[in-house]
Amino acid sequence: MSRNRTKTSDFGVSKREGHDSRQFYSSRLYDGFIINEKKEVIDRSAEISKEIFNEVLKFNEINAKKIIDESIHLIIVQIPQIDKDIFENFDKWFQEIVKTIKILRKFLITGGRLIILVNNHIDKNVKNSQFYPLHAKITKILINSDMIMRGNVILNIPNKNFEKSLDNLNSNLNIALISSKDVLKRIKKNKRKAFEKTDTITRDQFLTYTKSIWRYNNELMLKNDETLIQSKEITDYIQRFIHLFSFVEDNILYIFPNINRDFMKFAQNHRNMNIFFEW
Repeated sequence: MSRNRTKTSDFGVSKREGHDSRQFYSSRLYDGFIINEKKEVIDRSAEISKEIFNEVLKFNEINAKKIIDESIHLIIVQIPQIDKDIFENFDKWFQEIVKTIKILRKFLITGGRLIILVNNHIDKNVKNSQFYPLHAKITKILINSDMIMRGNVILNIPNKNFEKSLDNLNSNLNIALISSKDVLKRIKKNKRKAFEKTDTITRDQFLTYTKSIWRYNNELMLKNDETLIQSKEITDYIQRFIHLFSFVEDNILYIFPNINRDFMKFAQNHRNMNIFFEW
């Protein structure tokens, strides 16, 4: 018996088997969007000095020079929340964000991932409106910096009324912006060497982590992190990015407002080659 086929409509479709998506991918959304997947992969990760791994450094011009261009596989950045000081000097602060993203792009290998965690919340004592579309402004910076946008994820952060707020996205102001450098694919097998890079993500985790809204899920939480993640919920989402977008052998760079020993231990439980920067 032949199967009914579907194709893209103005409001999506209910079925996926035999689905014809040419109407979507031939739309103006992708006009002029050309990616050269055969571009030469530049990976200088082996040249980076081992002395800077697993140390907390201030992110400034001097320390940034310690990172070799094309040497980092995954960068995770948490943008500081807009407080009174930032709000009063917003233009200057925002230009620093622009400058930082351009520097980070140079650090990435070909196909490397840059993930930026954005909190769109503004302290109520600073501004009457508690929402500011910071993620939209940063997305524009990424595109202007020739980063390829891979998607946005809404991070549903648990709170005391977690069950009540689970489906209330109006109060959720945390967004993860995912982008890659030059090409979409990451090369898993290194043709010049005899080893295959090691994946650490299960099928169930992959299916959950590729959704557009992430919810705290105790069953999918990886080992060694239960105490830490219960006290620092955002780390559950960070570990998903680590396992979704990197291999065991990769160099990972973090830039956060604050980094403590607990977070460093958490990162080392998942990957060996970590570089930590504080804003």
